[in-house]
Amino acid sequence: MAAHNVVAVEDTRVLWATFVRFDRPAGRPLWALAAPIHHRTVPRLLRRAALDAASAGETTRGDGRLP
Repeated sequence: MAAHNVVAVEDTRVLWATFVRFDRPAGRPLWALAAPIHHRTVPRLLRRAALDAASAGETTRGDGRLP
């Protein structure tokens, strides 16, 4: 199994995509176990990064508000 995370940042938007390739039969059931954790964790980490940036004075919008 191989996984690649691709992140694109444009102005106040962030796109995070995860691409997973299953090389062996065991990969699909393993990803089925890991995917729900991944789907909950990534948005939380992105929100936390935005809050940390805002508290450091690095606003994510021109008006000083978080998206």
